[in-house]
Amino acid sequence: MEEPTAFFASYGQNAGYVQELFELYRTDRTLVPAEWAAKFDAFWGDESPSYTNGTTTYRPHTNGSNGFHQVAAAPSVSADLQERAFKLVRAYRERGHLRAKVNPVSKGVLTPPTHRELQVEQYGFTASELSTEVNCERFQGTGSMKLGELISALDSTYCGSIGAEFSHILDPEAREFVRERFEARALRGTAPDAPTQKRILQKLIDAEAMESELHRKYVGQKRFSLQGGELLIPMLDVVLSEGANSGVHEAVIGMAHRGRLNVLTNTIGKPLSQLFNEFEDQSVSTVLGSGDVKYHLGYSGTHTAPNGSTLKVSMAPNPSHLEFVNPVLEGLCRARQDIAYNHERTAVLPVLIHGDAAVIGQGVVFETFNLSALSGYATGGSLHIVINNQVGFTTNPEESRSTVYCSDLAKCFEAPVFHVNGEDPEAAAWVMELALKYRNRFARDVVIDLICYRKYGHNEGDDPSFTQPILYSEISAKRTPAALYTETLVARGVISEADAKAMHEEYLARFKAADGTRKPGAEGDACPLHGRLHSPEPKTAVKADTIRAVAKTLVSYPEGFTPHPKLQKILEKRVESLDGGKAIDWGFAEGLGFGTLLLEGRSVRLSGQDCGRGTFSQRHLVLSHHDEMSRFVPFESLAKTGGARLEILNSPLSEAAVLGFEFGYSSIATDGLTLWEAQFGDFANGAQVHIDQFIASSEAKWGQRSGVVMLLPHGYEGQGPEHSSARLERYL
Repeated sequence: MEEPTAFFASYGQNAGYVQELFELYRTDRTLVPAEWAAKFDAFWGDESPSYTNGTTTYRPHTNGSNGFHQVAAAPSVSADLQERAFKLVRAYRERGHLRAKVNPVSKGVLTPPTHRELQVEQYGFTASELSTEVNCERFQGTGSMKLGELISALDSTYCGSIGAEFSHILDPEAREFVRERFEARALRGTAPDAPTQKRILQKLIDAEAMESELHRKYVGQKRFSLQGGELLIPMLDVVLSEGANSGVHEAVIGMAHRGRLNVLTNTIGKPLSQLFNEFEDQSVSTVLGSGDVKYHLGYSGTHTAPNGSTLKVSMAPNPSHLEFVNPVLEGLCRARQDIAYNHERTAVLPVLIHGDAAVIGQGVVFETFNLSALSGYATGGSLHIVINNQVGFTTNPEESRSTVYCSDLAKCFEAPVFHVNGEDPEAAAWVMELALKYRNRFARDVVIDLICYRKYGHNEGDDPSFTQPILYSEISAKRTPAALYTETLVARGVISEADAKAMHEEYLARFKAADGTRKPGAEGDACPLHGRLHSPEPKTAVKADTIRAVAKTLVSYPEGFTPHPKLQKILEKRVESLDGGKAIDWGFAEGLGFGTLLLEGRSVRLSGQDCGRGTFSQRHLVLSHHDEMSRFVPFESLAKTGGARLEILNSPLSEAAVLGFEFGYSSIATDGLTLWEAQFGDFANGAQVHIDQFIASSEAKWGQRSGVVMLLPHGYEGQGPEHSSARLERYL
């Protein structure tokens, strides 16, 4: 049964509310106001949204399948009470996250606003009504429930350790996917099996013990510790294990400094001995010392799930410019998907780990989100984990953002957002499973906002009590997440205190053993994504007949395709210029270069603003039908002949994210030509961080080479400082 998505979309920001009404209408048209029932009747036509056989009501599935399923018959209650009950259910589904117990510090700076719709007393329920059976709008998969039980169940489901935001998702199937699983979790219980509980505890102990030992071993040295957010390590363990079991072959992680060393060692498997070298700056790759190099390096390893399944996991290197690694990572993953897995998007999982202040504060994050559903840049959905310390260096949220949550920008792109308490390991593990299932099913991004705290300041030499004295008086007295979870498992009888102590001592033994086996790392060990190697001078000569064949392709249109008459003449004159001894223009010469590369089996990927036609009407590698809404790419036939890939992509109006993406793509796609074109040369200013921090310096910093080509038109033509600032000396 087709969903009327166009009808919903016509209501703009109110689309979610209209969809909720429509779901009620499909159950029973009398449950919605008469004017809305009339609107849906008019749209739905003669099809019955539900039918009744005796006392049993059947309604269409909302999960994308055909047919009907049985729901309990609606009880006989007053229309007024039923309407109030439905409003309450809708309020919890849409706003319950505002009351969720997701903050592990009671005096924290994250204070969501009080929402009137979540105050039960506002609905005027009487004592007698609490025992009345009401239709609960399929809450937890049931048709009816006593009102008092419904209120209690709504609160425990939507206001526990996970705050879920999904009502902004326009796709009914995707929205129902989250809702049904979220509500079912409370029914079947929340605790995983005993082996899973033990594995979660082991990961927590490893994370906490590593930080504590580094703190003692390297007193006063910066390490941007994960203490307070150690839950990240078991969360990554869960998602990598689930990925290995669900067809994911590789996961690539991009993150800034906070928790990086812990992820490198406890998630990816970087040897502790190598980390010690970097603390003591004994790397053979530098003579003078590299200072904070350990916070920028990448690494590769193999993750093994509890059932023995494996996947490759890597961390991309990145500079101090925090979130600018985001589009680079997406480009790396897209290239791996294209080249190693024949465009299978599920095969490579991008995992982006953000800081709360940076994810909302740096525009490159929004630009990267905007790439997520574009055909030329999509990677099948990314998992975003925000390590939400609730303080950005010394800045409180009300000073750094205009939104309730740091993750609110994700809702623009219909990504479900899960806020999870940093002291509830089982809730966090369950959320990671759900997030991966959603990503694999719908190929869209998911955000997990891990609300935790930072035990020390921005770095270990900073005193945060100068600026957040009340918050840090509470933090200083807190027990670690590992200690809290140990206590829980001991109380359940899953482990003994001796078991937990043995886990801790086993890690300390590994830490001590690694300290005795330090040796300098090999050149380039830091980066698993080396990119292209230096190659001898290439042979660029092409036979004249080959050039003529490429040129002819530009004017060989498929049957029924009509190019713009004016453009057709321009292209024909270009082809004629080859045999007439006339000079050829830049756009034609460039096209001939692309075409001959494709015939040689060399792939070409060109992206940028309006690059299909070319900003200056110079390229014309993507032709539009003059009378119809269709396009034709002449060189696709050459790519097919040569067995190469061709992508000519008009990009969004973004410099930072798109150039970063192409840098990452070119680092993997070493068999072809990857180009980014700025609309005007000075537009490179918007991508300057990627030019300085990646393109110009990544080989010197971490051995990562890239063959990305930047096309920067209008460098010297005399239009003044606005459009003449792409002079080459800026990039040398």
